[in-house]
Amino acid sequence: MRKILAISPDKPFLRSLRWNLEGAGYLVVLSDSLEECFLEPEQCDAFLVIVDTDAIRDHLWESEKLLKWFHHRSPVLLLTTGHSPQVEFDCCLPKDVETDQLLSQIKQFQR
Repeated sequence: MRKILAISPDKPFLRSLRWNLEGAGYLVVLSDSLEECFLEPEQCDAFLVIVDTDAIRDHLWESEKLLKWFHHRSPVLLLTTGHSPQVEFDCCLPKDVETDQLLSQIKQFQR
């Protein structure tokens, strides 16, 4: 089973994301901050990292460093409610993206 790391301070959003992605056959590990998941080694081996941009609004400089570290290991998909910050990522989608579109993009990363 392919592991996805999802990061967001929005707990209801994370639960919904997990429900949708696990229903599609993925193992989803959740974290409410970049810093927390960086300190948890078992969370760092995901094939994809999904980051809600609300998780990187504070401490942008530190968040950029952590995202670069994740980006060197896995693709990073940003989910945003507005404009995307100037950080390294592979794809950016709106946070309210339809599940089918999100799953389609995730499959692109598996190729």
